[in-house]
Amino acid sequence: MTDTRRRLLDMGYQNPIILLHPWRMKQHEKVLEDGVLDPETTVVSIFPSPMHYAGPTEVQWHAKARISAGANSYIVGRDPAGMGLDP
Repeated sequence: MTDTRRRLLDMGYQNPIILLHPWRMKQHEKVLEDGVLDPETTVVSIFPSPMHYAGPTEVQWHAKARISAGANSYIVGRDPAGMGLDP
């Protein structure tokens, strides 16, 4: 994790930023506090792989990578191909 920014710069990314919004972390904390997930057996971690919104193939890659790293499930939003406007 400590060299992620340098590695992304080496790959050609112009200004890679790994940003964890405080509200996102508070959501994770609340899920643990409420007992939705057991805090004794749950690990909250960062997966340093940027999303490009490149469509279904990228979604499958991210899901497979996380499952290979030990995730039990992966939730996909409604528009993995882009952040376009609703018609």
